[in-house]
Amino acid sequence: MVPKVQASITVKGRAVEAERVWYDKSRWASWVDGFGHLVTLEVEDAKLEGTQRVEFEPGPESVKVTLSLEYRLKERTPVTPVVDLLFIRRALGDSLRRTLRRFSLELAAERQFGPAR
Repeated sequence: MVPKVQASITVKGRAVEAERVWYDKSRWASWVDGFGHLVTLEVEDAKLEGTQRVEFEPGPESVKVTLSLEYRLKERTPVTPVVDLLFIRRALGDSLRRTLRRFSLELAAERQFGPAR
């Protein structure tokens, strides 16, 4: 079983607006927690690699954005499962929540002031 963490946020507006802002890769450094540079759409750092997915669930006046990460730790020891369960998953979930919170601010600014140039 591949470990997975996820976080969600509900933002005002239409799904198409949220998707347009989200898929503008030139803006990712504004909200993606820990963003360094773009090479591929897979996630990798010194300690883990994985696949991150985003889903947009439209509502009448808002959209629910869910960000998930399936990951594999690169280095494992006998205590890795416990450390993963108690610390790593929580830290990754916090990171996803920070990303979504920053994204919601970026989206709100765009709705108020127009597209970034």
